[in-house]
Amino acid sequence: MKKYFVNKLLILTLVSAPLLSFSDPLQAQLSGNYIYSDVNGFIQIPNGGQPGTTTLGKPTLSEIGINHDNLWDTQLDVMKNAWGAFLNYQNQEQSGHAVLNQTLVTHGVNFPVGTAVNSKIKFNLFTAGAYYNFTHQQFTIRPILAVTDLSFYYSLASQSQFTKRDFSQVTPRVGLGLIYQINPKFNVSLTGLSSIPNLEHTAVYSAEAKGDYTFYQTTHYSVDAFAGLAYQQITFKDHQTVPNNFHLTNWPMVFVGLSIKI
Repeated sequence: MKKYFVNKLLILTLVSAPLLSFSDPLQAQLSGNYIYSDVNGFIQIPNGGQPGTTTLGKPTLSEIGINHDNLWDTQLDVMKNAWGAFLNYQNQEQSGHAVLNQTLVTHGVNFPVGTAVNSKIKFNLFTAGAYYNFTHQQFTIRPILAVTDLSFYYSLASQSQFTKRDFSQVTPRVGLGLIYQINPKFNVSLTGLSSIPNLEHTAVYSAEAKGDYTFYQTTHYSVDAFAGLAYQQITFKDHQTVPNNFHLTNWPMVFVGLSIKI
């Protein structure tokens, strides 16, 4: 745990280092948005990686009553000249209720067919990164380097049984943003981020198309409204005999939000 926090502090220091090397003042932008999404996938959770302690590829989200998701996303950007660093936090919590149409084994617990179950799944993503803006006239190309900490929680309960599992994983990511400034107040952008493969096969892939409009501006700050469409996929598979293995896809993700820049 201590090593984890030291690594996170080191990452934050590295991504913010370019901002300390210029004399121009810093700019900061705080944004928040609400996301509504369809969601599908599966959660395969054995007990100790032992055969027979999980139904392979189960449960699917739909069979435990989860089909839609409400997400909250916040981000802080700090910018100087063409450099920028950001911290992003996405909170994704889903819960459902269903009656099982077939027997399910998960995390070593057997839930017979016909059992009424309550489910809860959490995927919390904390991402730190840095970018550089290559701007020519109205166009900006933005390479992005980031790392995401994925915190996962899963529980399934009936009247007589309960099981849960939680853990955290880190995945490095690279990305690219394309921004077109239509006029001084309005821009459109496309952004994508992809995980770099690692030994634990943790991956977060995301893409979004966004329109951003500045509706209030003074000499000291500005306020923007934005909206768009996004896609996100989260996968994990470890190396146990029977692996922890989950796959979550959010699509389509419709979002709206506000940001303030000072």
